[in-house]
This record gives sequence, structure tokens and C-alpha cells, in this order.
Amino acid sequence: MNTVQPPTTLFIGQNLLTFDTLDSANSYAISLLAGPAKVPEGTVIMASEQRAGRGQAFTHWVSEGGKNLLVSLVLYPHFVEPSHIFLLSQCISLGVRDALKDFLGDGIKIKWPNDIYFENKKICGLLIENSIRALHINYSVVGIGINVNQADFPASLPNPVSIRQVTGKDTDLAVVLNSVCRCIEKRYLQLKSGHAQQIRQDYQEAMYRYNEIHHFEYGGQRFKARITGVGDDGKLVLEYGNGLIGRYDFKTIHYVINEE
Repeated sequence: MNTVQPPTTLFIGQNLLTFDTLDSANSYAISLLAGPAKVPEGTVIMASEQRAGRGQAFTHWVSEGGKNLLVSLVLYPHFVEPSHIFLLSQCISLGVRDALKDFLGDGIKIKWPNDIYFENKKICGLLIENSIRALHINYSVVGIGINVNQADFPASLPNPVSIRQVTGKDTDLAVVLNSVCRCIEKRYLQLKSGHAQQIRQDYQEAMYRYNEIHHFEYGGQRFKARITGVGDDGKLVLEYGNGLIGRYDFKTIHYVINEE
């Protein structure tokens, strides 16, 4: 990988470790955290290619080598109570969404819990792995995979999209990295300074299909409902046509993307 300069931030990305190939940037970050040396907060591990990139719930993240932004970020969010850990997910999701708006505008939304969508297609996936000890978060490793310059995707992927496919041109990965680090840092410091309610509000307003009636699937059944928000526990809150409310855990309910 060519030398990449650290982003213009206070601390996120100032310790930047770049690799041509890793099995998984998240796994590498966790191995560093298990070692004797203190890993500075904001450390970013960047790989041109991952042999075993991981997504949510043991899925694999598929990426063409050298085309996309594949990074993992080390944070020490001791100020977040474990019972409110979804706030960290909201914070990071907003940071990435803010960054991608710089390139693609208002079509960027957060699909609960933390996928980033452009219109009806997935442009970014996040994998946040937390180590919790006693009553505080020991560390968090944030894996970020953004489709930047990839033009073609395997047919097995349901609905991917890249910045290149939208804009018709390649984008410097270092420019995307700088924007992502800068925007995540801004949101992280916002959360750290006590503005949790603003994070919650901004996340809700940025949600994909928020306050719209769409199809969902649960337990093999399809139904229509309206997203009204997310609980502090991270559960998706839906309102049915009869006015009743349902709350759903991650992976128990599925969006129907193609509703025809």
C-alpha cells in the first residue's frame, strides 16, 4: 500500500497503521489490544485487502483488493455506560454518514442498526466489537468497510453500491479516510461532552425509511409498519396500522428492500 498521510484530526487516525493485506483489520486491532503496549486511542488500522473480513453476525465482508476503504478504529469509550452501549453505535454511524454526505449528498441514510445506505443500496457496513469489564467499556474496535472505487460486485451480494457507481469516477481513498476520521471524531467528542440526546435525535432523523410505511418480515411473516425510532436498548420501534407498537432486536426482523 502506498504511504497514506494521517488525517487532519486531533487524535483519530493520528496513529495510522497501513497494510497491503490482513486477514481482518478488526482481529489485528484486538490482537494489539491484548499485547503489553498501550494502543493510543484513535489508532486506525488500514488494509488494502482483507482475506477474512467480517461483517455483522458472523457474515463476511466482500471487497475487491485496493478498491475500497477497509479500516478498524480503536476507542476507549469509558464514559459510556454498558447499558447505553447503543449510543456508541449511533455515534459512529452518524460520523460515517456525515462523511459520506460529503461525497453523495442527502441520499445517505443509516439502516438500523448501523449499515449505511445510498438510496436503497448498501454502501458501508460497520462491525463494532466491545470489551466490557465490570461496569465500564474496556475498549471498542470499530470496523468500517466503505465501497469506494469498486465497479462490479458478486451476484451473491443483494444490494451493494459504491461511490464510483454513483458518481462515475474514482475517489482517492486517503480523501475518504480523512473525511471519515474527521466526522467520527466530531461525533465522538459530541457524545463525550454529554450531548447524548442530540446524538439520539440526529440518528433518528438520519434513519433509512424513518416515519415511512414499508414491509418487514418477522418469523416468516410479512407485514407493513412504520419506523418511529429506536429505544435506548437499541431495539427498533415500529408502529403497526392499528396503532400498536412493537420492539425488535437486531437480526430478528428484516427490511423488505424490494417491495414489488
